[in-house]
Amino acid sequence: MQVKSVPGLINYLSHKPPVKPRLIANFNSDWNAIGFYLDGYTDLLGFEQVTEALEKPLVPQVMNTLVEMSSECAVNGTNSCVNNYYNQDPNAGYQDFLAGVSSFIGFSEKSFYIRLSDTQKLPLFATPAPYGQELKPLVFADTLAVNSSRCNNQDCQANAVKFIDYMSSVDTKLWIAFSEDLDSGTPPRRSLPAIKAFYDQPRVEQDELYPEFAAVVKNQNANFPNSISDNKKIAIYQEICPEFNQQDPEYPKCDFTRRSILQSKRFKGF
Repeated sequence: MQVKSVPGLINYLSHKPPVKPRLIANFNSDWNAIGFYLDGYTDLLGFEQVTEALEKPLVPQVMNTLVEMSSECAVNGTNSCVNNYYNQDPNAGYQDFLAGVSSFIGFSEKSFYIRLSDTQKLPLFATPAPYGQELKPLVFADTLAVNSSRCNNQDCQANAVKFIDYMSSVDTKLWIAFSEDLDSGTPPRRSLPAIKAFYDQPRVEQDELYPEFAAVVKNQNANFPNSISDNKKIAIYQEICPEFNQQDPEYPKCDFTRRSILQSKRFKGF
């Protein structure tokens, strides 16, 4: 399956029975809301424009598309993607997916929990989630930083390099990604290492989902701007949240306290 735009996603979902939500996604998470908006901005205006999105007012077309996309979650007058349902129960998303919802937008690692709870061994397919008219995925990358003021001698610096080399090796990434620290038969975690050689390994190439992820990661042109300051995150969310609420009253009124906006710092999506 390859869906390349929000209209394409809606067309695909329109063929699914309306008795259950056609889509599961969490539009209430602050990081998700920011990430979805920036991904939609990139889909509309291109990779080279994404950093500018942080300094400009919201683009109405991007917000309209996200609201249109979220409406595919609604069934019987209830939209669990925007009413905080998936914030209140972190396990509900993959449980609803296994109960018969056709599509789920979430981190690649969510496939671990889906497979762990899947007694029917349902076939899974993956495609990058579109957030606009044209698919231009962003990838979020974590970075390991060593504090030079605390690690300021030769021994510490040498050990830091060894640790980084160990954690960055293909063997270590395979060990983590395929859950080799857990019991035999445990599903892969399916994290997305930022190492091209990882995706060339036979185990990865033969996995049911990794080839779909690899098609995006290996040809990635731009990264999510992960240098956003805490104040900038708050400023962006202060614009996104009330706009979403205005277009869909099921989206709760927003709490702009620093504590709430910084509770989830992780956006690592596919």
